[in-house]
Amino acid sequence: MCGLFGLIGRGARHTKEFSTLVKGARRRGVDSSGVVFFDGNRYRVSRADYDISRLVREQGLGYVEFVAGHSRLITDGENDNQPVVRDGVSVLHNGIITNHQDLWDRVGKIRQQQIDSEILPAMVSELVDGGLGFAEAVNETLRQCVGAVAAVIVFPALGKLALASNTGSLYTGCKASTLFFASEAFPLRRIGCEDITQVFDAQLHDIPRSSLEFEVTDVSVHRRPFIAPLGPKSKS
Repeated sequence: MCGLFGLIGRGARHTKEFSTLVKGARRRGVDSSGVVFFDGNRYRVSRADYDISRLVREQGLGYVEFVAGHSRLITDGENDNQPVVRDGVSVLHNGIITNHQDLWDRVGKIRQQQIDSEILPAMVSELVDGGLGFAEAVNETLRQCVGAVAAVIVFPALGKLALASNTGSLYTGCKASTLFFASEAFPLRRIGCEDITQVFDAQLHDIPRSSLEFEVTDVSVHRRPFIAPLGPKSKS
């Protein structure tokens, strides 16, 4: 299980509200975390195999115009951590895509990770390059996915963010001209959001445009997985 959260607006005006969203996401997992945010010039991604509260403190996200975060229950290593970044797109995903291998067979791209979520930016970018609009590309990707998808899809070159879900496990709300989003509605109610909406299909929002590549940082404390790998142990 994972927790998604974020805001589009001026984070400095909403320190307490943002903290509430972080705490809500943390309830859904503490083993790995990640954030994607706009630093005023380019989009930065930071991923870690530890608690989202710690990562947010380390990144100093008080004045950003846009930030989205992810908190995950179980991880087997850095390659499983999110946000996933490829082809100029960053994705945070809650759920599981059961037909991801079949989808890779249809996409003319080389898979780079084992995580099922990587198929989302690969498909969206391919469909946009093929001539579809961003919303159409996201909805078509959702249509082809079997399983559960709640996702935050960041496309800096277009200056667009898509909040998308085929399960309804994603909500938005507004307060003081700032859009907040989270995996559950209760953090949004707690911070006093209005117009709380459950997300289905693709909901598009404007974010700062940038032609620069994502700057990605991975941090690991080399913690052992909470759940041991299945299967026979190798002999030394």
